[in-house]
Amino acid sequence: MRRTALKSCSWVVALLAPACQAGHPPPADARGERATAGTTAGRPAEAGPPRVPSIDVPSVEVEWVEVGPGAYRAPFAPPGAAAVDVPAFRLAARQVTNAEFLAFVRARPEWRRDRAPGLLVDASYLAHWAGPDDLGAAPPGAPVTNVSWFAARAYARSLGLRLPTEAEWEVAAAASGTERDASADPAFRARILEWYARPAPARLPDAGHGAPNAWGARDLHGLVWEWVDDFEAALLDGDLRGSDAPPGLCGAGASGAADASDYATFMRFAMRTAMRPRYTGRNMGFRVAGDLRPPPAPPPVAAPTRGGCCASKAKPAPAAPGVGAAAAAAPPASEPGADERPAGDHSLYALTPRLVGADGGAVRLDVHRGHPLVVSMFYGTCPAVCPMLFEDARALVEALPEAARARVRVLLVSFDAARDDPATLAALHDAHGLDPVRFTLAAAGPDDARELAAALGIRYRRRAADGGFDHTSSLVILDGGGAPAARVDGLRAPIDQAVARLTELAGVTRP
Repeated sequence: MRRTALKSCSWVVALLAPACQAGHPPPADARGERATAGTTAGRPAEAGPPRVPSIDVPSVEVEWVEVGPGAYRAPFAPPGAAAVDVPAFRLAARQVTNAEFLAFVRARPEWRRDRAPGLLVDASYLAHWAGPDDLGAAPPGAPVTNVSWFAARAYARSLGLRLPTEAEWEVAAAASGTERDASADPAFRARILEWYARPAPARLPDAGHGAPNAWGARDLHGLVWEWVDDFEAALLDGDLRGSDAPPGLCGAGASGAADASDYATFMRFAMRTAMRPRYTGRNMGFRVAGDLRPPPAPPPVAAPTRGGCCASKAKPAPAAPGVGAAAAAAPPASEPGADERPAGDHSLYALTPRLVGADGGAVRLDVHRGHPLVVSMFYGTCPAVCPMLFEDARALVEALPEAARARVRVLLVSFDAARDDPATLAALHDAHGLDPVRFTLAAAGPDDARELAAALGIRYRRRAADGGFDHTSSLVILDGGGAPAARVDGLRAPIDQAVARLTELAGVTRP
């Protein structure tokens, strides 16, 4: 280990009931859904200069341990699927503390609990602190909790770091005190389940107080559950060629547990499928991770060269990289005791992903601000589901009254930027006969695609075998300000309600 100074509940309910009782589940979100708190254990950050400068946060001392190489097989991986190889990586030996997150919030006030947009955090964000930038009785050395995935990611980025992937976290957490892979040890499994069933203390002990495991990491089990970068990649596959599973999932699928006796891993898997990125919880924290070698810098994105479907309109850049104008234009500091966030800003335009269009130019997420928008995600080499998704999007637009159709726009974003280059996007646009005014195709790099998909409620994961993706299929409807207004989940799903909502958003009275 070394220290480095850095600048800068169905079956889910049944599995998680003990953990819910022990760990105080996070509150319901705006839709009334409730996440079950659980352990969570990314990928290298998207190539390119970090959007959050590393100098924003005061020096933070990170005690690193090197983990791996190793292998991880998800609980419900398709039968015969190979384990995912996990290259060696750096993992913080302990969780991020209240004091460390407080320094981040003071340096990045857009992440104060009275300023962070409702899209990125729920109502319990940092609720255990006395004020927006005051710990009060919260122990400075204890793991910070009541943080959303978005907030945890922003903290990691501010240090030029990231969250661990699910596979990385699981490889690290499979180690006992003496064995680097104790996942098949019944005594080790029983000890983890005992930890999960233990009620959470009213006052958490300091992060890193526990004994190190064989990698040197501490408290991966038994203190708090932890976010991972790709938490929403946990999904059950359905084979489109004969499975009776819902047709919203793309790729070769099957069900069948890798090890039906590994209940602790099931609990973590179930928790991840239940989480939403804005959820927080009294026992939900995180730790940071990093690559042993930095990723290469990418080529610069060309400026837009033409209008129409594939280029963005020139707009000033937001004041706070990585957080959109809604957060950057936050009001002045609150008066003492006034710590309520501005009333529910759930606009996706609080995000500023870097998108590249079919002409190689930059495309802003809010390129169609002021218009009702249908947005979804895809990848160009998808053999079956994504072509159907394109047709569903076009059918939805064509079903609108003519006056509404003139107002509605569609943005389809690929999460496979490595293969869906501008020429490929242009070819897809032409192949599907998409209206160049109403339809915009773009691609996002890995880091931005992950964040946008999380905000849209779209789950995906890359398949190691062929480089394709398993993913859910949804058409998400945003109002003119970017707030979610409706959605169509699955393929060939009924669209009557979506047509009615889009027509209303377009300001058209139906006959």
